[in-house]
Amino acid sequence: ICKHCVSIDEVWEFVETWSEKRESLPFAIDGIVVKVNSLAIQEQLGATAKSPRWAVAYKFPADQAIAQVLDIEVNVGRTGAVTPLAILTPTLIAGSTVSRATLHNEDYVKAKDIRIGDYVVVQKAGDVIPAVESVIVEKRRGTEVVFEMPQRCPACGGAVSRVTGEVALRCTNPGCPAQLVARLEHFASRNALDIERVGGVVAEALVKSGLVATPYDIFRLQGDALARLDLGEEGKQRLFGAKNGARLLKAAQRARTLPLHRWLFALGVPQIGATVAESVAMCHERFSELPTSQVLRDTVGLYDAMVEAQQSNPRGSANRKLDEAERNELQRRYDTACARIENLGEALVASRAATKVDGESRPARYSTLIKEEAVRALVAYFESEAGRETVRALEALGIDPVSQGLLSGGAGGPLEGMVVVITGTLAAPRHEIANRIKAAGGKVADAVTKATTFVVVGSDPGTAKTERAEKLGVPLITEEELELRLAAEPAVTEEAMVAVQGELF
Repeated sequence: ICKHCVSIDEVWEFVETWSEKRESLPFAIDGIVVKVNSLAIQEQLGATAKSPRWAVAYKFPADQAIAQVLDIEVNVGRTGAVTPLAILTPTLIAGSTVSRATLHNEDYVKAKDIRIGDYVVVQKAGDVIPAVESVIVEKRRGTEVVFEMPQRCPACGGAVSRVTGEVALRCTNPGCPAQLVARLEHFASRNALDIERVGGVVAEALVKSGLVATPYDIFRLQGDALARLDLGEEGKQRLFGAKNGARLLKAAQRARTLPLHRWLFALGVPQIGATVAESVAMCHERFSELPTSQVLRDTVGLYDAMVEAQQSNPRGSANRKLDEAERNELQRRYDTACARIENLGEALVASRAATKVDGESRPARYSTLIKEEAVRALVAYFESEAGRETVRALEALGIDPVSQGLLSGGAGGPLEGMVVVITGTLAAPRHEIANRIKAAGGKVADAVTKATTFVVVGSDPGTAKTERAEKLGVPLITEEELELRLAAEPAVTEEAMVAVQGELF
């Protein structure tokens, strides 16, 4: 169902029409996507790591229902966050029965004044996640109980505290079994190490039985112990079995050889999601480099220098009323910070952890590959006891994950050193093509520049990229031609192999 609209009024008319008619469709919809109707403009607007800038989703108002809060339980996550959870009377909402809804944190409960026994309006955020929208105060009878967050961790009895700047309470006990179960589930999840059979019940049983005290213990498990693992509840025995145990061990063995970015994501470090993990892995050859990584420390230093340059800029609005001596001191600090930015920026460009931005002011001449919050979190992690324990554990297991390029032959691969731009629709999903280019040693860029080696052109390509390529004399190739280049066997000399081993890339 689509319509070409020539004004925002027509867009709203279409939205309102299908808001009323959506129940008549033979399938469920939760909103309408509004897109810019020009491929050239779409190319110019580009996209973030998560979504395009040329499209926006309008969500229909969520279906709502009334339920009673029977109780408020507290769960503990892999980072120790203590999260309240509303236990509700089973209620049908948007096609499914809801009996639980997250309450996020203590501030959320207090702001909405949610009490045990209250009648509340429940909806599915995005038609998916159950949420308590509001309390029906008129239905209160005076018997409702005000909820208080626990003073000790409900899973291990350890102390809980709130970190400055955060709203969540966290269990401070690193050995908390609830945290370990959640970390183990994340560690073995599909986007992490994809270790089969380690779901919620199995993860709980592994921790409860003492077979696993850290996620890395999963690589020390034995088949006979797994076969005897009891998954039963309330005295009813249910064994994991030899067949399931064999599949788990096979998946664990396969996980040893997964690339660096999968392992980085599996660690569960705050701020390190799947996309950031790929960015970090692109700047390092192997895991063992990370604890002392100069790239990470230079990136932190670059961000610090940018802040210093911004604060000490004598032409900044906050500094204009200072006297001459103060402005001279600021100029000295500013010049020092800019020189540091230049030095660190060039080093990071050389290691492919940053790019140089033409035409920008001195404090903004470099754009880093790794986000500030992420790189600071990663440096802090490897300086912490948890990070040091991870390093020791992987060393003991003989595991040192390598980057995707090295694992796939990217160094010395058929596209080594090439910069590739993709435009138009290809036969395979674009992210798959991009991953294959990276695995072959190439770099995928968003814009066509003098550094671009060639542009892969699919159907309905963006005219901005193709015209720019023609103007700069950059070759345009088809997807079939790209396949031939990916299949080519590069000639790797002994000297080239030595160079690859001795350099970061």
